[in-house]
Amino acid sequence: MPEKIKPTAKAAFRDRLCEAALKIFVKEGLENLTMRRLAKELGISAMTAYNYFEDRNEIVQEVLDRAYDEFASSQKGAIDHFAEPMENLMKLDEAYFQFAMDHPLQYSALFMIQNERLEQSKERRSEAFLPLLDTVTQLVEADVLEGEPVLIANLLWSGRHGLISLDFAKRFMNDLSSKLEEMISEMNERLLKSFMKMDKSGI
Repeated sequence: MPEKIKPTAKAAFRDRLCEAALKIFVKEGLENLTMRRLAKELGISAMTAYNYFEDRNEIVQEVLDRAYDEFASSQKGAIDHFAEPMENLMKLDEAYFQFAMDHPLQYSALFMIQNERLEQSKERRSEAFLPLLDTVTQLVEADVLEGEPVLIANLLWSGRHGLISLDFAKRFMNDLSSKLEEMISEMNERLLKSFMKMDKSGI
């Protein structure tokens, strides 16, 4: 029979369980994230986890949902509603980079690992992407940028992700003198220039 846990301790233990699951998920692979493996990591009986989650799939979904919520919060929090859209675009870039540096396990789980729960997390992924899309849309509507907002936002998003993922995986082809943050900044600058609205009045 599953062990009974005091209600006051349940939330805290769910947090511990999710942290352990995230670590196993990223470092050992989804196939190794089992109730027995979690029990061993936490020093509990194999049945204890069932007091908090129905099964492993529910744990995986909870881990991903929490990570997406944290990431989305970091993106939403970067927006200054009194700032110009271009300034907010830079703030979003900084927030994306900082989240990856401060939360490497969550970032890896969200963006670097193939998993079977992507469809269930679709809504939360959209929430994380929306601040960038809204900001790019404002720049297009203000005639600062020219092009399809969804395309521009996806290119900026993909560029950041690509550089960070290569750095995490130690897959850059050569040693680089530039710091990762500087590379992302330069890539964004060059990409944005290609979408800048040109004044054609003198042509």
